[in-house]
Amino acid sequence: MTFPRNAVTVKEWDAYSSDTGGYSPEKGGHGIGDDRAVVNVTWCDVQAYIKWINAKTNATYRLPTEAEWEYSHIASEVTRRKVRSKYEPGHSGSISPLKMGTTKENDNQVTNKWGIFGMQGLVWEWVHDWHGEYDSGPQIDPKGPSSGVWRVLRGGGFLDNTTNPRSTGRFFGPPDDRNCSGISLFGFRLLREL
Repeated sequence: MTFPRNAVTVKEWDAYSSDTGGYSPEKGGHGIGDDRAVVNVTWCDVQAYIKWINAKTNATYRLPTEAEWEYSHIASEVTRRKVRSKYEPGHSGSISPLKMGTTKENDNQVTNKWGIFGMQGLVWEWVHDWHGEYDSGPQIDPKGPSSGVWRVLRGGGFLDNTTNPRSTGRFFGPPDDRNCSGISLFGFRLLREL
């Protein structure tokens, strides 16, 4: 599998909406632009996007599990220029300053050592897992509960304080409610199966 460099962008989501007549998130506020991470999408909206992109590309894309997301994020704690031991507001998990309250354009400037951009403090990213307590003890690639009420989001959003944007930052939300508080920070990135 490959982990993408960027979260899915507004431009990529607009191609889906245009092609399918599917949901198009409100644009405006938070610095929304074509090359910025799409926000205001539910977990169920993301599933519709996945179905479309898989058919369009004849490939297999999916949301990462919580464990896959965290494993890929660990590399974001070491950047090309310096090591960060904690999140610094205004930096979106990167070296480039980010205006608090806005998303950041995907760019070539700052990535983690695996070439992944913006995993910390850009947008809360939907993952596959249902929300639940972690099992005690060490595990290898845990899959999370088989059912639940809430879906998990990881990464911390651009409006968050310093406690959430870190590799262990975790949030949850209803999979199908576009009116839940916080959805303006919810985006996603997809894995591609090889």
